[in-house]
Amino acid sequence: MIQSGQTVVRLFTTESPTTRGVMNADTLPTATLYVNGVADAAIVTVAAGGTGVYSTSVTLPTLTAGDFVALVASATVDGVPSSGVIWEDSCDAKVAELAGDMADTLRFLKNKQTAPRTGVGALVTYDDDGVTPKFSQTITDDGVNITRGAA
Repeated sequence: MIQSGQTVVRLFTTESPTTRGVMNADTLPTATLYVNGVADAAIVTVAAGGTGVYSTSVTLPTLTAGDFVALVASATVDGVPSSGVIWEDSCDAKVAELAGDMADTLRFLKNKQTAPRTGVGALVTYDDDGVTPKFSQTITDDGVNITRGAA
């Protein structure tokens, strides 16, 4: 799962159009980030990493739950242009909904309190391994309002 402001780094390779062996591109390849099928203005950095190996790096723009993103690399090798999707992912609408539900629950509980309490908490969901965080968001109660921080 992805989040706004996250940096995504991916590798891709180029190959000879005739032998299919690893081969450098004629010039440095380019890459474009697409959000919901539309080219985004995010700057994608492409760097050579060895014969026919390239890395890309991009900081994701502001995304909303359900947004779909894809990274498309383009290269010309031995005079033959080519391009393809090297990575894709989406914002998890369910996790964003869960963060909203948590804030609503805190509001409900706050209304049941006899004395105001303040604090900051965090919602964290984990990958299937139970260790790798997939999403986190802070929830702040200042005694008057409960707000959700940046995801």
